[in-house]
Amino acid sequence: MRWIGFIVIVFQVSCTIDELPSCEGQGKDGEICKEYQYIFGRYNGVNEYEYDNSTGFLSQITTKRKNGSVEGIAQYGYNDLGFVSSIVFQDAKGQLLKEKKIYYNDLGDVDTEIIIGESKVEYKYQYDDYVLNSIILSINGEVEWLDSLEYFSGSDEMYRKLRYVNDGLSEITYYESFANNIKEERVTNVDGEMQYRKVIHFNENKYKLEELIYSKQNILLDRVVFYYFNEELDRIEKYNDSGEIYEELNYQRY
Repeated sequence: MRWIGFIVIVFQVSCTIDELPSCEGQGKDGEICKEYQYIFGRYNGVNEYEYDNSTGFLSQITTKRKNGSVEGIAQYGYNDLGFVSSIVFQDAKGQLLKEKKIYYNDLGDVDTEIIIGESKVEYKYQYDDYVLNSIILSINGEVEWLDSLEYFSGSDEMYRKLRYVNDGLSEITYYESFANNIKEERVTNVDGEMQYRKVIHFNENKYKLEELIYSKQNILLDRVVFYYFNEELDRIEKYNDSGEIYEELNYQRY
């Protein structure tokens, strides 16, 4: 199970998707307490959420395998403004795997993210007139790539992202919005040849309903469907290129 990557949960192997156990203890109404993961219809594991009683902030996510054993733990820390400032990842024995530190500028925007594990990964965010205009990824002090973000004139709607590797343009991502609540991302190489595209459908309240990933040959590779209950995310279904569900995430809330 990919622990902490998603937010997944399940209690016992015999539990069906329609028989998810209720949340334990007390929590804020609407907050996720558990996320259950099923692979090809079979329960695979769970992420269990814990919150700080005094602040209500998420304090810990514990990932458990389908047999109930702990796979890993993520612990969350916050700064004085209530923003997430650190995430510590530990294995089942409490040994440190990696730590993510998040730093903010005076306006509360993310300035730097540093992940320290087997290597040091750093994301640097740069702004122009309060609008994000570039992201730089470095690993162990060496720049891997730089993303330059471009917006429509006089707006904060991005229409293009240019990725540079070793000071040379390597790929371009185009963003386009349509009137029927559809957005599209197209990734091309430097010659303008499409590498893949993502189509995202939203409802009238801007909740994401569906993501479709197409290959450069315009073949559907992956489909993700989002379901809501009382405007809260309730379930995610992921389909492969054969049209079968390979993963399902079910959310339990207080």
